[in-house]
Amino acid sequence: MDADLVGLEMNGDSTDVADQIAIGVDVGGTFTDFVASYPDGRLLFEKIPSTPQDPATAVFMGLERLLVRAGLGAGAVARFAHGTTVATNAILERKGARIGLLTTQGFEDVLEIGRLERSNIYDLFLGPETPTFVAPRRRRLGMR
Repeated sequence: MDADLVGLEMNGDSTDVADQIAIGVDVGGTFTDFVASYPDGRLLFEKIPSTPQDPATAVFMGLERLLVRAGLGAGAVARFAHGTTVATNAILERKGARIGLLTTQGFEDVLEIGRLERSNIYDLFLGPETPTFVAPRRRRLGMR
């Protein structure tokens, strides 16, 4: 999607460093969150519903709203950082595609065993302390 399609002003913006902002965006499954940080430490926030069919739509819409509220154009954005929790949420909620794991033969269970993440490494009867692995044992294959 082109920035011009959502009305972002691309020219005539202030180039004064005092007017330049950094913007961070987090695209989530339900909401897309924005924060603008001014050089003097002020923060401006925006939150809009996510658009799962095209996450860029929510990013451009929220960015436009944030810039309008700030009274600045797109040229005032000195830094833009983007992140998403969509994949993390899919893993935590165990949604999405079924996956498998190809790894070096003999190492199929290393991530699940998690030897270095034990609260008491000398307890011979310690139960598993790692979360259920995304790829169950039956879908892990060791390769030579």
